[in-house]
Amino acid sequence: MKSHFVNGCYFLVDTINEDTLYSAINTDKSNHLVIGYTSGKSSADATVFGKVVTNTGVMPQPFRLSNNSEHSQSNIYLALIPESDDFVAVWDEQTDENEKNIFIRYYSLSANGTLQAQQTAQQINSSAGVNVAPRIIYNHASGLFFITWFSMLNKSIQMQYLSFDKATSTFRDASYISELEDTVDAAFFVEDLNLHASTRLNLCLTQAEGNDIISVNIDDHSVGFIECYCSNSKIIQTKLLEYQTTAIQKFATAYDSFNKTLKIVYILEYADGDETGEKTEVFYSDVYGDSISYFPGKKMMTKIGTDRLELNLTNHRTSFPVIETFTCTTDISDIRFIIAWKTDENGISFNEFSSDFTPLTVESNISSANVNASAPSIAVTNNQKGIVFSATGAETHTLYQTGILMAVEPLSENSLSK
Repeated sequence: MKSHFVNGCYFLVDTINEDTLYSAINTDKSNHLVIGYTSGKSSADATVFGKVVTNTGVMPQPFRLSNNSEHSQSNIYLALIPESDDFVAVWDEQTDENEKNIFIRYYSLSANGTLQAQQTAQQINSSAGVNVAPRIIYNHASGLFFITWFSMLNKSIQMQYLSFDKATSTFRDASYISELEDTVDAAFFVEDLNLHASTRLNLCLTQAEGNDIISVNIDDHSVGFIECYCSNSKIIQTKLLEYQTTAIQKFATAYDSFNKTLKIVYILEYADGDETGEKTEVFYSDVYGDSISYFPGKKMMTKIGTDRLELNLTNHRTSFPVIETFTCTTDISDIRFIIAWKTDENGISFNEFSSDFTPLTVESNISSANVNASAPSIAVTNNQKGIVFSATGAETHTLYQTGILMAVEPLSENSLSK
């Protein structure tokens, strides 16, 4: 189904509070846009919200994702349900002075964009202490939801598979809660962890050949890829490989289902120095992309990022790269990607790429946007691409504080659905 979003850059949310984008998806059946964001005077009193933009461009009022508006909430993440207009939201919520917990909620949208919550918010973590930064992906092959989060008490990444019982509107355990069987960067385990705003750390979930792939910073030069699946209520983990390059910073991943390759986009860190060689100021690098062959269930050798390709054409101080897969032509082998990133001085840039990272269009730039230090999100339908981001203004317009905007363009002619 084609979408009819307004082309150009326009506001989605602009309140008197700080409105910060965390996640955005397009529903699979009708191509409605759904964003997850926080709104509040500060992070201490932020509440998680959602907002729908229907495929005709209608924007109903925002809705609360959580039942408990008096609790501080953050790290909202959305997952679509294939072949439907349903989606699931997860977030962390401060339920007590010394505790944060992970919550989940199932929603449905009608063809015209009417929203219905299928349940009240449900807590899913079982350990006490601070549990933050959830991620979720729906596994179409198994019909299960795969969720990860960070336990500060255990200094570990925890994970679980859940099913959703529509008869009782309840998420049920499909696996035991497990911990990642690998050592990750110690910088993750701080109580105010916010992966969306971190310039260096990330955890991404990607689905490949019916399995769920975790990619996460191992240290300051390595990203680990760990394959997971559910069997007899247990999570089976296989460490596939480490991707290594010098001073790797923020990264994001995707999967090319035709060529059977994992995609990684990332930035590096470099520093200018004075005549003595002393480090004086840190900048970020170009945006790079690389492909990694995927062999299900098989541990592979470390890949060194010597074959990476530079993706940005201009604005060479970049950060917060993101990537989204799409297929809009009738040729199933024609896997394409939209890649977006923040620049230090010139807002958001983005472009379409082929599976070998060849640019398919002229690079777009929202040069007048005063963009906040957080990652943008990508929306793509059969005929349009949209970049959603937080900023304090665009062009000649100034927002109250920080609002959420979307820049929309048609897909390139060679990417349009036939």
